[in-house]
Amino acid sequence: MLTVSNQPISGRPRHVFPCHPTVLPPSAWSSSLSLTQTDSSAVEIVFVLQKQKFPWWSHSPDGPELSHMSKRERKREERGRRGRGEREREERERREREERGRREREREREGEKRRERKERERREREGERREKEGGREEIKREGGREEREKKRREERERERRERRETGSKTLAVPLDVYNELKSLPLDKAIDKLRALTSAQTKPQPVSDPGLTPDPRASRKPERSKSTCEETSRIIK
Repeated sequence: MLTVSNQPISGRPRHVFPCHPTVLPPSAWSSSLSLTQTDSSAVEIVFVLQKQKFPWWSHSPDGPELSHMSKRERKREERGRRGRGEREREERERREREERGRREREREREGEKRRERKERERREREGERREKEGGREEIKREGGREEREKKRREERERERRERRETGSKTLAVPLDVYNELKSLPLDKAIDKLRALTSAQTKPQPVSDPGLTPDPRASRKPERSKSTCEETSRIIK
C-alpha cells in the first residue's frame, strides 16, 4: 500500500498527488524525495515538485496521466482526444441514423403488410358479397322468369278459353238458308242457327269403306301348323 505524506519538507512549496508515483517520469521528481517504510505493509512516499516547472498541474482537468508531457504534446493529445471524441460522436450518430432507418423500414414493411392484408380481406369480403348478391339476383331472375312463363301460359289459356266460349264463329250456309234466316223473326232465326251449328259440329260418318280401319289388322298373324312343327323339331 502506497501513501503520500502531508508533512512539508524543508519549508518549500509542494503538491500532494493522489496517484501512483509511477505515472510521473523521474524528471518531475525533486531531489527532496524520501522513502520511509513505516511498517511491513506500507511505504511512505513523499515527493516535492517544483511549482514553476509544472504550473498547470493543479489546474489541469485531464488528470495526472498528462503530467509528464510538454505543452505541445499535451495540446496534440488534447486534439487527438477531441478528434477521437468527434469520430466517436459521428460513429454514434451514424449508428443511430442506421438504427432509425432500420426501424423506419421495418415500420414501412409492417404498414405495407397491414395494407395488403386489409386489401386482401376487403377483396374477399367484396367477392363474397358479390357472390351472395349474384345468387340472389339469379334467384330473382329465375323466379321472375317462372312468374313470366306462368303468366304467359295463363294468358294464353285465358285467350283460348275466351275464344272458345265467346269468340265469333263463322258458319257457311247456302244462299236460300241465308234468305230464310233474314225473313224469320229474331228468336226463330237464333234457334235455326243453333240447329245448323250443332249439325255442323257433329262428327260425320265415314262413307268411304277404304278409310275404315280393319279390326283384324291389330291382331297378330296366326302361325301355320307346319311352321310350329318345324320350329319344335329344330329345338329338339
